[in-house]
Amino acid sequence: EKKDKNQLVLTLGCLTERSNFEKYLQIVKIIKRQIPAIKLKVIGSCDKYVKDRIKQEKIEKNLYVTGLLSYKNTLEELSYGYVGIVFYSDKIDHVKYGDSIKIREYAAAGLPTISDGITSTAHEMEDEKAGIIAKNPQDMAKKIIELINNPEKYNFLRKNALKWAKKMDKQKILEKLFS
Repeated sequence: EKKDKNQLVLTLGCLTERSNFEKYLQIVKIIKRQIPAIKLKVIGSCDKYVKDRIKQEKIEKNLYVTGLLSYKNTLEELSYGYVGIVFYSDKIDHVKYGDSIKIREYAAAGLPTISDGITSTAHEMEDEKAGIIAKNPQDMAKKIIELINNPEKYNFLRKNALKWAKKMDKQKILEKLFS
């Protein structure tokens, strides 16, 4: 009940130019044209470059950084969000084959995710109908707007995200394996 329909969330340790900041900035600017109240809450820290760019673009109300939070507070903040977003770097080999804990945490918080297709977890998420893959910032912005404006599709993805998260609960998997 506490979800803010206009709030996107992104979790990471530190948002920098190297961690796709310009893509996130572009997404916010595109969506803001149609949904002026859009907000991207970055749960984590950021560097001076990011702080300066946010001020330069005058979008402090639309893109803000919480600073580092405890794990419990991060999960609580996630639960208020509407959609989780993420772009991964295609320059880091292990990302492609690694598991995206971020996408799984978004799902566990009941957030559909819109992600690029770099990680195998994003493809699993799409197969489970728990989120959507986007090709680039323009595509992601378009899909976010569609999701915000389509409550039926949002609820379908949200329910599937929660179902997928429960299915992937590590404790339940271990109990199955050792029973």
